[in-house]
Amino acid sequence: MRGATPTTTTFAEVKTTTLFTSFSSSSSSSTNKASSSRRSFRKKSRFGAFAFAAFRGNRNTSSSSSSGVCSDARGSIAKSESYTDDRVVLSSSSSKGFLVRTKATYSNNDDEVMKKDTKKLIDYGRVGVAFAFPALAGFLFGLDIGLSSGALESIKTSSSDFFNLTASQSGQIVSASLFGALTASAVAAAGAGEKLGSRKEIALAGVLYLIGGTMEANAQSVDFLIFAKAIYGLGIGFAMHGAPVYIAETAPSSLRGTLISLKEAAIVFGILCGYFCASQYVGEDGGWRSMFLTSVPFAVLTLVGAGFILPDSPRWLASKNMDSFPALKKLRGPNVSEMELMNELDEINMFANVRRKEEMGRTKSPFAILDKKYAKALYVGLSVVLFQQLTGQPSVLYYATQTFEAAGWSAQGASNIAVVVGVFKLFMTVIAVWKVDSLGRRPLLLGGVSLITLSLMVLALASPDFAGSGVEAAALSETQARISVAAIFLYVGAYQVSFGPIAWLLVGEVFPTKVRSQAVGIATLLNFGSNFIVSLNLPYAIEQIGIKSTYFGFASIGVLSVASIYFSVVETKGKTLEEIEDAYTVTATKVEEDR
Repeated sequence: MRGATPTTTTFAEVKTTTLFTSFSSSSSSSTNKASSSRRSFRKKSRFGAFAFAAFRGNRNTSSSSSSGVCSDARGSIAKSESYTDDRVVLSSSSSKGFLVRTKATYSNNDDEVMKKDTKKLIDYGRVGVAFAFPALAGFLFGLDIGLSSGALESIKTSSSDFFNLTASQSGQIVSASLFGALTASAVAAAGAGEKLGSRKEIALAGVLYLIGGTMEANAQSVDFLIFAKAIYGLGIGFAMHGAPVYIAETAPSSLRGTLISLKEAAIVFGILCGYFCASQYVGEDGGWRSMFLTSVPFAVLTLVGAGFILPDSPRWLASKNMDSFPALKKLRGPNVSEMELMNELDEINMFANVRRKEEMGRTKSPFAILDKKYAKALYVGLSVVLFQQLTGQPSVLYYATQTFEAAGWSAQGASNIAVVVGVFKLFMTVIAVWKVDSLGRRPLLLGGVSLITLSLMVLALASPDFAGSGVEAAALSETQARISVAAIFLYVGAYQVSFGPIAWLLVGEVFPTKVRSQAVGIATLLNFGSNFIVSLNLPYAIEQIGIKSTYFGFASIGVLSVASIYFSVVETKGKTLEEIEDAYTVTATKVEEDR
């Protein structure tokens, strides 16, 4: 990559000695012949990028027979020749005639110049397009959440429908989309996600959103509405599986954390839009139909964008032994030269090749994710998703309105404050997006989850201590009520800078490409499943042990969460997915290095 020159000519570490390709190292070839060889080689070899890079001898190379790194003025290879980005050096050896993965040392000044140079090359327009459609799929998830309560109220009061909803039917309508999401997550985790690829998953989500939203708006019975919500929920499941994978695999490493966090912001923004839309139609007879219909144009945009505009993920293509260069070029844009594209492609292809070599002679198993070399990645990815729900995320907001009423607001005022909480959620998500790639994942997680634990303890101390006592049954003093309100805002803010965006960011980052789709499917399934279990059992827990003990239970899990994050989560900011894979897995390559 431009602007980066090694300050030492000693290669410190061979990262893999796998033979990728052979090439001629004749010192008598001309510059034109070298250019012809580059074109010819790229046609002949899948990993021609390595040889293509090796002929870069006429760009910023120096001759030194004592150092073992030299090149003549015509670009031919003498003893050894290297080029690099901020982390990786590919070198060629004239004695063995093949490329090896090596590591070089850089000065801090070179590293900073290189990073600034890289940022200048980013085509933010193309990055925005590649992000927009997966984010839109997340927005539609949030929109469904925001519309649900208003739609139920509208159904109950609409004289033209005569649905006469029972409490059980209301619960079934709300949970139907969750059931659909669970089903889709299970299908994706079973292998459908890996087979389709994340782009096609998002397109499929768009189709299901479109069908589900249209059916919801035209439902003529409660059973049909429940079925329509389940179809929409299938879209949610595929969207929540495919979107983080696509963003993680296509975003530049310097922006990956920001973009995955912005997906969480898109969900929160969808919730706010759902609240606003519901407030506009809730007073109309049959207004719930208009509410559900608002999802249709956004579903169409998601389908068109993912189906016809976005390319497949280059990493997914490489894992399927397909040409990923056109997709990468479309994602990066004209600002990035072909040489720099090839540099990025080198690393993608090398890791894909190593994975294929490791898989040779093996039968592909649906239980591949359980291989012990993925144990650390599996623990980190699944634990953050589980702790996200077990620290009370559904329950705190479930009782928010009642807490506001106990603090002295009217029912209407409490609802308005709940909207303010939603706005605050979005604001804090933006803060997380702003800081995730500068502060890093670990500090935000540790700080945010610590504050979550503190807020849960405050809520517990401010709550009544007898069984069967929900917030609505409590005779809170004015001081207790206002402390509870402050604790809720603290909880929401802390959640939105930690578990909210970063749990899914880590899920998209820590798993190797080989098992990423399967692992994200399991994480999505665990997320929806644990959400369902917590929400289902919360009323029972409050009835049996009281809300004070329930909050203390959540706070105890918060303490475990902080300890788990401290000892298991490795910082991933600024790293490529291949480097993260190297940190979180034990591979055959590492075994070779240890030898």
